[in-house]
Amino acid sequence: MPSINFYLKDPKASKETRIYLQTLYAGKKCKYTTNLRALPNEWNFKKQRIKSTNRSSNHKLNRELQKIEINASICYNNLITGDTEFTPETFRLALHNSLNQTKSIEFFEFFEEYITNQKELAKSTITDYNQTLSTLRLFEKEVKYKVLFSSITLEFYDKIKGFIMDKQGYSINTFGKRIKVLKTIMRASKDRGLHNNTDYEKRDFKVLSKTYKKPYLKLEEIDLIYKCDLNKKHDKYRDMFLLLCNLGIRISDLPQINKGNIAKIKGTNTISIKMRKTNKQVTIPANPIAMQIIEKYNYELPNVSEQILNKEIKNICKIAGLDREFKNEKGKFKLHDIVTSHDGRRSFATNCYLSGIPASQIMEITGHKTESSFLRYIQETRTPQALEIFKVFEGIELK
Repeated sequence: MPSINFYLKDPKASKETRIYLQTLYAGKKCKYTTNLRALPNEWNFKKQRIKSTNRSSNHKLNRELQKIEINASICYNNLITGDTEFTPETFRLALHNSLNQTKSIEFFEFFEEYITNQKELAKSTITDYNQTLSTLRLFEKEVKYKVLFSSITLEFYDKIKGFIMDKQGYSINTFGKRIKVLKTIMRASKDRGLHNNTDYEKRDFKVLSKTYKKPYLKLEEIDLIYKCDLNKKHDKYRDMFLLLCNLGIRISDLPQINKGNIAKIKGTNTISIKMRKTNKQVTIPANPIAMQIIEKYNYELPNVSEQILNKEIKNICKIAGLDREFKNEKGKFKLHDIVTSHDGRRSFATNCYLSGIPASQIMEITGHKTESSFLRYIQETRTPQALEIFKVFEGIELK
């Protein structure tokens, strides 16, 4: 008989929290979101049931849990003995069908379940999902608009746009992020047979965005950071930022660097990693500065949070004298006031491109899928180089 367990989503909550079911197959966790909730102080964690009380609702809840457990065991056994491959998704779908809940699961229930089961996504992507979920809950509460699969319409789109941009004061790009996540949820739930709504696919249900010019550090500015005198507190943050500038990776990929994935190819040190955000395997040439930093930490890089690195790199750039004026659609800024950790990756890509390396080769390192998306990312052209070449040939008469 399979091991079927129930647990609370938030065992320390002061109010009712959702009950989840979990089982294991071939070392993989299979989770299922029930429609049931319980107060943690009434939950028997050992028996995985509601404590015995005089409340009839608690007895009913335990009967429901028993029903779900029996159905889960049947579905489990049917999958391991049948022709359908046993995966977390096939188990959840089989259990949904068995309990006749396929059509009754609500929008927010599905959204929560979807987030819970996304184990391969980057932490920043999961954050986007949770922020969108919170925004939708707040929207429903304050605007008094019931969020259901069937109510995600063009009218909803206009209302949520006004709520996010006008009432909350967020940018068009934040609104676009929320709509992008919402479209993902609507597609996934439609694939599960939970609704037939297609309004989210209409042309006017757009993922809006506005591109702002973003900074990159020139090679001489990166050199200033490398050579400036810093105290021990700033040193590791300088090192991690320099790795981003020299390898073109995201901060989320730094923990993957170790002695085991560094090798020499034709005399050049290379690092092979699978990018957290895209799951794409890339091989990156590691220049002497990058190797010097990696060896300094004996191939075990320190963990640094993106939030703290973003704060510290501004201080470091100020110490290094990076006070070049940067101008975009938002205004004029000193470079050291707006630089972030991600500008290290952009600086790598831009400097490689401006030095004449083909975009296709840089994309193999950065993981961009199309040249157009890569060129939007760096937001630079080779015009300066073209002008330098023009100067060289200026004055030469063609015969």
